[in-house]
Amino acid sequence: MNKRCGGKDMRLIDLVNQSGRHLVFFIGSFPGAAMKGVTLKEVYFSASLQAETACYLAERFQIDFIRPVTDLVVEAEAMGLKARYPDNGAPVLVEHPITGPEALANLNLPEPGRDGRLPINLEAIRLIKQRTDKPVIGSLTGPFTLAGALCDPAGVAMKTITDPEFLHALLAFCTRALKRYGEALLAAGADILWISEPLGSLLSPAQFWQFSGRYIQEIFAAFPAMDILHICGDTSYMIKEMLATGAQGLSLDSRVSLPVLATQMPEDVVLIGNIDPVGVMLEGSPQQVVKATANLLTAMLPFNNFIVSTGCTLPFEVPAANISAFVETARNFPRLSPSQARLLLSLRRALLEGDSEGVTTLTKKGLQLEVDAITILEGGLIQGINRAGELYQQQKVFIPELLLISQAMYAGLEVIRPVLVQKRHGTRGEIVLGTVQGDLHDIGKNLVGLMLTANDYEVIDLGKDVAPEQFVEAVRACRPQVVGLSALTTTTMKSMEKTVRALKQGGQGEQVKVIVGGAPITPEFARRIGADAYAPDAAAAVTEVANLIDKVKEHQDGQSTTGVF
Repeated sequence: MNKRCGGKDMRLIDLVNQSGRHLVFFIGSFPGAAMKGVTLKEVYFSASLQAETACYLAERFQIDFIRPVTDLVVEAEAMGLKARYPDNGAPVLVEHPITGPEALANLNLPEPGRDGRLPINLEAIRLIKQRTDKPVIGSLTGPFTLAGALCDPAGVAMKTITDPEFLHALLAFCTRALKRYGEALLAAGADILWISEPLGSLLSPAQFWQFSGRYIQEIFAAFPAMDILHICGDTSYMIKEMLATGAQGLSLDSRVSLPVLATQMPEDVVLIGNIDPVGVMLEGSPQQVVKATANLLTAMLPFNNFIVSTGCTLPFEVPAANISAFVETARNFPRLSPSQARLLLSLRRALLEGDSEGVTTLTKKGLQLEVDAITILEGGLIQGINRAGELYQQQKVFIPELLLISQAMYAGLEVIRPVLVQKRHGTRGEIVLGTVQGDLHDIGKNLVGLMLTANDYEVIDLGKDVAPEQFVEAVRACRPQVVGLSALTTTTMKSMEKTVRALKQGGQGEQVKVIVGGAPITPEFARRIGADAYAPDAAAAVTEVANLIDKVKEHQDGQSTTGVF
């Protein structure tokens, strides 16, 4: 699907725009080896196993790109360096001998069809192309990272200052080798060239361009192919230099805020990422994977130049259920039309400017464009107010701006509230909401209430500055299944603790569950004060309330059967 198989001028953005849904894949084919019962060491030395594991993953999980197992030492090994191969880990070089001009002069450019494991990787690409029409990714190590493999990572970092002349000579050699290997990958059938430059994150923006970026630019410019640049770590500070390489796609690590960077991105450059491969994909449950993926997709709704992926390589042991949850969530998540996406972005901007009139107008226009009210709420208003909170913490906006932003938020809520209420289908349960005594802030609480209403819950809103005894009385009068407590200031956390204690001492037991949230609240604090659940945001609150109501019903069902037999 590159210029050879998808049209003369095919670019990565064209591939994205031609799809009617979100494109999705994950970095790395390590899990394929685990699922096929072979070691990574075996895969590295077998073209047929590389093809089999990569195609197996693509077919089983229905990802949109195929990238066979690769590593960051294959080019250095082809130059004669020795490597160690763990059974189920990435290979590691055991020497870094190219430390000066004399050693560099004795180094020969590798021949892709002959040297090291390069022929194996090329044959794997050919075998994959025989089995699939999906775009196939051929991988190169970045020039600075390859130089680090030859000379030692710490060594090349220091040589940017102590010996830049030698380092440039080494980088020029690496670039010639990578261009030769890149040409062979494309000739074997690769549709996309992917450059991984992890050591680039060691450098300042100026150093990155001088010792990496301009060499990457040379490689990309040499080939008529779609191309992607991946750098590990938080690269927010050098996005300008990464863009200057001419990369058609930027694959960014999970430490980067994609929604923030997306506003700085040209519309014809594709952002790729960035679910945490370890904290979410390896260590999380399928439900947590779904939540993280949906949250990312919601945040990226205004940006169609986006491919859903992981932030870096999936570990060998990632559960298949987590991969399925990730891919299925991405494939089924709604994608906005270009006009709808532009409107949602304009809505976020108007909100951050505190423009109540603009927010009202854009919210109404969104409904006219058939953007679902819940999408306007979650993808527009909530994302905007969350960004305002981040800017406040970074001391980039202050209380006067926040007051205007809050006012604009309420203007948008007033437009969509009747629509959300009108779409309700019965009642899934009742919840009492309130901001605890001494706290006069209610934006977060109101967002939670609106989200619960939109999801068919009956919400009894007690307002703000609510005393513990008022919550207890509301429980006795309304008999809800859940009570939700909100606090925005640290000084009212003690009041939240008193309220939870009062509710627990009110004799309701398992009949009423308590959920807490707000800016200063943490899961640890929630557990310490005896709350039954914690929610960091409105979307999470809906999920947690559903879980709590299920527990209440299970308890009631258990009581109703007591003594039957």
